[in-house]
Amino acid sequence: MQHRTVDDCDQTATRTDADRRPLTGPLAATDVAVDHCRLGPGEQLSPTPEGYVDREAVFLVTEGTVTFHTPVADGDSVTLPAGDAVRFARGEFQLAVNDGDEEAELLAVGAPRDGDELFVSRVCPACETEAVRVVQREDGRGFVCPDCGEDGDDPGSLENGMGGISP
Repeated sequence: MQHRTVDDCDQTATRTDADRRPLTGPLAATDVAVDHCRLGPGEQLSPTPEGYVDREAVFLVTEGTVTFHTPVADGDSVTLPAGDAVRFARGEFQLAVNDGDEEAELLAVGAPRDGDELFVSRVCPACETEAVRVVQREDGRGFVCPDCGEDGDDPGSLENGMGGISP
């Protein structure tokens, strides 16, 4: 049995400055990815909506409230208080935001663990597809368009896609 406290884990700051602590490695998990996340008021979990092609995700809010925005025509969202959870199927995009005045905490769980096909809502400069695949390279993150194969160095430099998602 592996037991770790959240403080045993390294903090990984995202571009949103959310406090995200991966638990997968410290727990030696092989089939599931787990992160403990803290969001200050107004913070979001990722810079843009994201989803996995080959992994489903479950988010359990443990403190405060978190709103999950999804890319549907009417700008659908769900706000969860502490103790509630939400599941996103493979390929479903979401953007988690702390819209409250207090800090929020959540656990992010994804399975299967070996699925790392992350898509972010950025517009491909070649074909205007609204979601590109993020890839890890020795010199940093890049992107590849799943439709036309366009390959680039910085997904963050691309125009935001999926205008239907907004915090």
